[in-house]
Amino acid sequence: MEEESSAQDTQDQMTSGSSQNVTSNLPPGATSVERLPQQLEQASALAKAAFAKGVELGQAGDETGAINTFDRALKIFKTIPGTNDEQEKCRQNIALSKGKLAESKFNHGGQLYKAGSAKDAIATWREANMLYKDVPNTEIFQAHCLRNIGVALLDSRQEESGIQHLQEALELYKKTNGTSSEQAGCHNSIAAGYGNIKKYDNAIRHFERALALYRTIPGTERQQEKCQQNINMASGFKN
Repeated sequence: MEEESSAQDTQDQMTSGSSQNVTSNLPPGATSVERLPQQLEQASALAKAAFAKGVELGQAGDETGAINTFDRALKIFKTIPGTNDEQEKCRQNIALSKGKLAESKFNHGGQLYKAGSAKDAIATWREANMLYKDVPNTEIFQAHCLRNIGVALLDSRQEESGIQHLQEALELYKKTNGTSSEQAGCHNSIAAGYGNIKKYDNAIRHFERALALYRTIPGTERQQEKCQQNINMASGFKN
């Protein structure tokens, strides 16, 4: 199973340390935008300190701490009038940190799977997928997670669940240009799953779709031949 793709490129905008040093305690009336100037100044100082700490944590590789601290800063900024730009910067940095954390989990899932820990790999890929869902324009990475989960489930003889995850991955790949190979791979795996549970008509249909896609991809003669062999084999079992 592939471990492609790092998540989207992220800029070194963030940093390290412990988030425990930043407090989110607000002055009285923190939930109201109608405050005395001194209260607004105190809240602004807290929000800026939390944001700076989030940057420090992110740059140090503590993405979980960065996410929590940027979220704390965002909540404080929301209580302060005229801070839309600051709120947006918090959201952007939360997304960047979630993308980095998701990438780390995705890669770790691959390591676990190679080490024979399929159950832990599946759980880790699920975590990565949930994080990617909060990051814009990461559909292809969500698809990678779902595909890996699906294949791992098939290998664990959980065909129905594996097929479902592969179909979800396939739908996401279809929304992304340049993923014919990934789509063909999903069809191939779905077909294998159906073959395992003796649903040969479904298996043949997906092998045929994989074959059609491979025929559009140069250098896939071996995959095309394998698909045709699998179609013939499934047809024989069906009869």
